[in-house]
Amino acid sequence: MCNIIRKSIDKLKDSKAQVSAEPPSWRDPLDKCLDELSHSVGVSGVLCADNHGLCLGARGKASGASSGMISALADRAALLEPGSPDPVILLETDNSQCLIHRNNGITLAVYKSPETS
Repeated sequence: MCNIIRKSIDKLKDSKAQVSAEPPSWRDPLDKCLDELSHSVGVSGVLCADNHGLCLGARGKASGASSGMISALADRAALLEPGSPDPVILLETDNSQCLIHRNNGITLAVYKSPETS
């Protein structure tokens, strides 16, 4: 799953690099990436946020309202070992899991149910 997250962030990073004055030029690749990831086996939701916690997109059970908190968690986790690559955070309850990873200012959260992990 971590490789899927890293590949997805790389795709999002590439789409963000294409930002221009016209939002559709970067919005389409971002939406496509989020759609593909949200339809992966066992994934119930996906959220993407920028480095300020602004929600760039959400699918499924992921709520855009949580983008700031998810981005802040990624910030704090990175402080645990300064100089190391950003960690993958796993939040787990009896009913679901949420994997969070930040790379180059983009934070991605993937929601899964434990039975399909």
